[in-house]
Amino acid sequence: MRKLIEWAKPEGQFTEDERKLYDLMSDISEDCWCAGWMCGNEYAIWDALKTGDRQYGMMEMDSDLLAEVARLSAKTGGWIVWIDAEDGIPAERIDEWGPYFIPLHPWLKEYGEHMEEKGADMTPIEKLRSLARMIPLDCWSSAITEVEDEMEREAGDPLMVAHSLRRISKERANEFNDTFYLGYVADMLEQCPKCRGSSLDDEFQACTTCAGTGKRMPHAPKGAE
Repeated sequence: MRKLIEWAKPEGQFTEDERKLYDLMSDISEDCWCAGWMCGNEYAIWDALKTGDRQYGMMEMDSDLLAEVARLSAKTGGWIVWIDAEDGIPAERIDEWGPYFIPLHPWLKEYGEHMEEKGADMTPIEKLRSLARMIPLDCWSSAITEVEDEMEREAGDPLMVAHSLRRISKERANEFNDTFYLGYVADMLEQCPKCRGSSLDDEFQACTTCAGTGKRMPHAPKGAE
């Protein structure tokens, strides 16, 4: 079950720009599927913005509509999702099903888990690039390049990548201005592979949620203090 409802803002509370974002995403679904919101529409449109592959249903997504969706998502700092029984709202409350606006950070978490469920085989660096797409920060290109240069052969270790991100976030906070998403993506890379928990024990080795050993304190990358 998705865990989006705690972040979700219902349609009746949308701002003008959030309403425009929903209308455009619905228009894309209508154009390609003759449905106001095709199941999985939020994932398909995000995929198109990430990969450039606009094929969807009976036709390609309109490039101008996609560009405007990307602009509005960056402006509002969020995304539109369809909330229903999958998110814990039973059929008895079907009047509560529908479009909701959620901030980007829970959406990125959900999208990352969705990709993993689809069997996406991404290295940590590829996952970092995927999660970083469309996040409205100018620092991402520089940060990712720095991580890649620092990682060298350790790029396959998600904890090493997370360690590097946290260092960049701390050392270059003044330069980057807003480093919230750097830390957030580091959190995602450090998730326990067994239970998705993010709590470490006092020795920073085991996940306290499931008492597993999927998490460990990463060693500093080569050349890092």
